[in-house]
Amino acid sequence: MDLINFEFGTKQLSGNLALYKRLLGRFSTDYKHTREKLAEFVQLNNLQEMQLLVHTIKGVSGNLGLDRLHNSAVALDASLKSSNMDPLLVDKLNLDIAHTLAEIDLKCNQDSDTDSMSPPNGLSEKQLIEDLKHQRFIADDKLETFFQSCNLSQALQHELKSAIDQLDYELALQLLENK
Repeated sequence: MDLINFEFGTKQLSGNLALYKRLLGRFSTDYKHTREKLAEFVQLNNLQEMQLLVHTIKGVSGNLGLDRLHNSAVALDASLKSSNMDPLLVDKLNLDIAHTLAEIDLKCNQDSDTDSMSPPNGLSEKQLIEDLKHQRFIADDKLETFFQSCNLSQALQHELKSAIDQLDYELALQLLENK
């Protein structure tokens, strides 16, 4: 079973590999301390908080195509729902988290050199607004080119980039409209 099912994950995002890699990076950031949290829940015998975390991991990993982690989370989630904490399932989930995060780091950073060599394409304000309205992925190089060609303040550029990085396209549209 794959750690990362790129075919499934990119299919979920209409083939947008760059967005998929960004979401994997966000998953890695959001769940890098999961093993410590699980250890704390085990120590405190806090099955309710553990079940909530495991259930969330189950859903997110399933949507991202993190197959092995998803299967481990499904098994531990079922165990916790029956008020039973199987230490072997906790260990399995911890191991799969470690392997998955390492694989994300490897796969998402191996192509960064070739990605950065792509020539930046210009992006007009009209195109940016269209992309935001249709919730299309906006590459960093295109956004930087847009910033270089417009008269937006540094503060507004920072807010706009932050909104786009957070995939909050509605906020980004509002920022552009109220500039």
